[in-house]
Amino acid sequence: MTAAQGGEISLGRRSWLDVKALFAGLLTGIFTTTAYTYADGLWDEMKAPPGAEVMIPSEARAHMAAMSSTVDGIVIIAICVPIWWEFRRQGWNRWPSAVGLGFVVPPIFWLLDNLPSSDPLSTLVSGFPYAVSGALAGGMTWRQSRDRIGLRANADS
Repeated sequence: MTAAQGGEISLGRRSWLDVKALFAGLLTGIFTTTAYTYADGLWDEMKAPPGAEVMIPSEARAHMAAMSSTVDGIVIIAICVPIWWEFRRQGWNRWPSAVGLGFVVPPIFWLLDNLPSSDPLSTLVSGFPYAVSGALAGGMTWRQSRDRIGLRANADS
């Protein structure tokens, strides 16, 4: 049903708006991951002994993080969208589900991407910043998709 027929927004428009929401979530994930990587690089530079050279400067680390986060984010979106469709089918389309999905999937992806590690638990723990980044991205995606179709975010809280 279209708005011209006196009803809700059409599925075609809704799908486009969801793509914009996914893009907002992707940008949030890229920004938070890059910011964390840059701050971590600055911390390493501050801890380095005077006169010691840092192997990869924080700016270069942040640049590499932005590029890899873009690719990883697209893969994570491809994983999360079918899961979210199932969540919506089950009626679990509220913000805690979006934040939880964003919190769980990125560290699992991080673990699988870094599996040849000798200590998988340590690798999973090192993926915690990506879990936080994913949770923020999931929340942003949910918020944007809810607001853009004319519903208030607090209607489901």
